[in-house]
Amino acid sequence: MLSRIENGETQPSIDTLRRVLLGLGADLHLETLPPGEAGEGRREKQRSVWLNRAVVGELIRDPDRVVAIARDNIARWRGVHAHRPGILAALDHWEEILDAGVEEIVSTLTGPGEKAEDLRQNSPFAGVLTAEQRSQALNAFRVDWARRHDHGRGPAGRAAGVAR
Repeated sequence: MLSRIENGETQPSIDTLRRVLLGLGADLHLETLPPGEAGEGRREKQRSVWLNRAVVGELIRDPDRVVAIARDNIARWRGVHAHRPGILAALDHWEEILDAGVEEIVSTLTGPGEKAEDLRQNSPFAGVLTAEQRSQALNAFRVDWARRHDHGRGPAGRAAGVAR
């Protein structure tokens, strides 16, 4: 789980984050901001969309291979997460999306909305990208993010004096 968090493959729940930080001897303090002050779009969620765009490229090139990887991951994860109904429900939904075809997969991997964001937290497309493809997508994201956010500090951060 720690590796998946560090690699940006998942975002931990608050409870998981609290437990990780407790193990590190740290404390968790949360601050809520109005939507306009939260920045252009939650960096990690946008980062996930960039990675998923790379997956979409592979899906377009070889849909049979990509869908097969996703189906294999779902089958394997069902056993691993048999005691987690929320994850099993997400896997059920992913199977429906895979059955619906490429357009529905693309829409879920890159589309806006809370439902798509939630499903991306349990994306079955691990292993589709090579390490090099993943690195290229992440580097492109970092460059784009820095360009759009003044190297890590957006207008809201400058105005409020908040370090990001």
